[in-house]
Amino acid sequence: MSDEDIRERIIRLHDTMIGRPYAERIGPLEQAVGLADELGDERLGIAVRLALVTALTLGGRPSESFVPFAWLVQRYDADSPALTDEYRHAILWCNKWIVDNAPDYPQIPLAQVEALLADMQRRYTAAGIGPEPVAKCRYEFVSATRGEAAAEAEFDAWTALPRCEMSDCPACSARARAEHWYDRGRYERALELLAPVLQGGSACEEEPCHSLSLAALCAAELGRMDDAAGHHLRAWRQTRDDVGKTGVVDRHVLLCARTGALARGLELMAHRWEQVREFDNPRTGMLLRAAAARLVGACLAEGMAGQALRVHDGSELVIDQGLYDDLVARALETAAAYDARNGNDSVGRMVREDFIDAGPLPPMPLTTGTAPDARRAEPLNGLSSHPRAVRPDEIAAARPEDLEGLLDRILRWGGSDAAAAFEARWRTLRDEAIARAESSGDPQLLRSVASLVVNSLHLAGAVHESQRLEATEIAIRLLEQAGDTVGAAALQHAIASAITHDEERAAALAEQVRASGDVEEILNVIGTAVFDPEDPASRRARLDELDSLGVTAESAPKLRSRWVGLVLMCCSGDPDVAAALCERAAALLQPGEFPELQRRLADHRAEALWRQDRAEEAAAVVDDAVGRLESAGALDQLAQALRYSGRIHQFLGDRLTAERRYQRALACAQRVGDPKASTHARGFLCSLLLKQGRDVEAIEVAEHALADLEIPDDPYVGWGTDAMLDSRTQIAGMGARLCLGLGETERSVSLARRGADDAIQLGRAATAAELLEIVGDGLSERDAIEALRAYTEGVEQARAAGDAMELLALQRRRMWSAADADGLDAGLAVHAEAVAAGQALCERVLTDPEFAERTNIDPEMTMLDIAIDRVRLLGSNHAADRALAELGDAPERILAHGNERFAATVHDLRARLRLAVHDERGAFADIGAAMGLADRMEDAALRRDFAALGATWLDREGRSDEAERFWAANRGRQED
Repeated sequence: MSDEDIRERIIRLHDTMIGRPYAERIGPLEQAVGLADELGDERLGIAVRLALVTALTLGGRPSESFVPFAWLVQRYDADSPALTDEYRHAILWCNKWIVDNAPDYPQIPLAQVEALLADMQRRYTAAGIGPEPVAKCRYEFVSATRGEAAAEAEFDAWTALPRCEMSDCPACSARARAEHWYDRGRYERALELLAPVLQGGSACEEEPCHSLSLAALCAAELGRMDDAAGHHLRAWRQTRDDVGKTGVVDRHVLLCARTGALARGLELMAHRWEQVREFDNPRTGMLLRAAAARLVGACLAEGMAGQALRVHDGSELVIDQGLYDDLVARALETAAAYDARNGNDSVGRMVREDFIDAGPLPPMPLTTGTAPDARRAEPLNGLSSHPRAVRPDEIAAARPEDLEGLLDRILRWGGSDAAAAFEARWRTLRDEAIARAESSGDPQLLRSVASLVVNSLHLAGAVHESQRLEATEIAIRLLEQAGDTVGAAALQHAIASAITHDEERAAALAEQVRASGDVEEILNVIGTAVFDPEDPASRRARLDELDSLGVTAESAPKLRSRWVGLVLMCCSGDPDVAAALCERAAALLQPGEFPELQRRLADHRAEALWRQDRAEEAAAVVDDAVGRLESAGALDQLAQALRYSGRIHQFLGDRLTAERRYQRALACAQRVGDPKASTHARGFLCSLLLKQGRDVEAIEVAEHALADLEIPDDPYVGWGTDAMLDSRTQIAGMGARLCLGLGETERSVSLARRGADDAIQLGRAATAAELLEIVGDGLSERDAIEALRAYTEGVEQARAAGDAMELLALQRRRMWSAADADGLDAGLAVHAEAVAAGQALCERVLTDPEFAERTNIDPEMTMLDIAIDRVRLLGSNHAADRALAELGDAPERILAHGNERFAATVHDLRARLRLAVHDERGAFADIGAAMGLADRMEDAALRRDFAALGATWLDREGRSDEAERFWAANRGRQED
């Protein structure tokens, strides 16, 4: 490779890292350093090492920054000719990081840190830099090695000095001061210092994340729990996946531990478990483990021992005493290393008092992405209270021949804990049981094991199609060996009907089973046959066949449960039909048996009532079912009942109850491992939070839902690919809108694009068009070509959907991107398409009364608004004369139509155009008219905006005295 090739590769490696997370930059930059050394280009070596030191420091691997910094500082001290002023400044800035990080490594002696600080002071003094940065580093050094109380003098010395060009940014500097006051228990003072950043002031690589994290703890200490929750959620969105921000994770885990938000804390700990286990910076790792110990200790105190967490790498972590002891021991071991080096016990005391033994704080009102707050929610009970229910300890030593009876009892009387124990036992015995049945040739044993193979799938939270097919094929083999041709035919019918969709074979097999007269197998065939409950003829035929089978309240439980389930499948949207069928079904059920059927029965009864505008009665029906399912310990069914209850309570306006229902539904679904129920609970919860304006909480829930919505190659039974895509489309759409509102443009575009792709795959053109509009909106400010592409694709989808309103909205946005990408003429050409779309929309309004009433569109104002788009486009492209000519008397026409706000806005537009052509008199007439309209609307802020337009123009014309008089005379008319 030639020198030029090497240089080009270095530059390419460097440039491709711009904008990527710092942790991702490290590897490529290390390659670049090696190539620069191979080339022997010292200036290039300086550039890439500076980038590498930055990436290592901000990317979570500061210990590795010492070596490249030593290389840099050697060149600095030797005054290398390869150094530019920019490089010198950057090296001095990196010097602060090195000095600040050095005390965090207990193997570095204090004398060596003192030497680093002295070298820094020498370099800064020689460069003519003020003393403030060195004083701050000295304060941080003393605080880290002797404790905050011992650093008072250094803190006072630092804060008394003026800032200089090498001082930290204002946000970081204020936060460092706030941390001092937080450590000293002055929480109000700390929040005062953090206020500018919290209110959207200055920001940097670390801010506002670090300030928000600190503010959450300060607010919690003061009992301001709503503020604490808000700060925590905003900070965690910036912290969650950024390894470089691991230094604040301990604060969030500690906050959750002390406020009893244990499920949330476990979620955070699990996500960052890799850093809890081991992290480059020993001090950060120590504090993470101490905070985690405080959290695990709180969980043990709440009776959560044995709970398993799935951590970020996919492995499981069990909450138990051993985990707590290990976390405490490792945190104190690191603290002891610091104290041994420092010659005092300040770090050990801090770890004990501020973390491991820190006292409780008031509960934090927090919606989590996983499960309800442990302190605020009742614990989940997976044990059935029915006297005939299976106890989990009955299953541990059960033999294969015992399992069928146990499974029947679990399905009949409930108990999720027993179901979990059964699944575990069956996994252990399954292969042995199948082999034993086959080798025995015993027809009864073969039928029993076949039943277990198929019916055990009912207990699983998520079953894939391949699992169902495998189980069905094994059961068919066993039944055929047992000579049970009818049972085998019923299972073959299930495959032909539901999996291979072979209608001819399914019909022949169904006829074979019906001819046998075996009621149980006939019921199985009916259950797997294709059926439309909304078709009266199809429903009547099914009910007639069910009635002919003679199943009564005295029939065997299996027959009754299957019969009731099939009757409930006949419930249609007609409330009277549903109510009558529910009564028939209920007559065959005993109190407390078959939790799934009890839940479905309640759902249909509630749905019938809701459709009759009797929502309060519907809520009572479902809430009664919730109580009975809790008694049955049937957490899988409880998750669905709680979600439905939440929907009804949300409809009734009881948002607090709805939120609690959704959160508890989520907890139940997660407990039993049901991804479909988890996703649906999160979807409803996200929607509820979104409607309340709780955007940060809502996006947290949406992100968790999307993380679990990867479409498997092997679809789930009962939750196929299209259904999953539908859920993902809806949640991605909510997430995209939330992120756009939160200013997270890139994430918004990513989510909207994902949702649009899913919607197109589903044939949901209208949804795709709406999401592509979001994509275009997110890209419009930074990439006009890509925004134009997104809007154009959205236009195609809106046309395909016949959505006239969305088509017009997209064409109007597309106009601006076309002009930005290809010039004014391109924008005007698209505007012509927008005019056509507007005319088509208005024509529909005039010919379709129902559409007109539903949309409330004013055709005249709509077309005028589109025409004004063209005026704005001309004005923004230096064609003010043309724009004015086309605008004409639009403000007066709009006002005559009664729309004062729209008229004021267009007066503002005409004023700006007149100023552009130096028509001062006309412009100020428009400004006056706009201010008058603002007064009529009693909108003082709008009046000030219009007054500011006039004052600013006068000031730019060099007429500052007139500008001040105009501003003074006009800014506050409404206030006066």
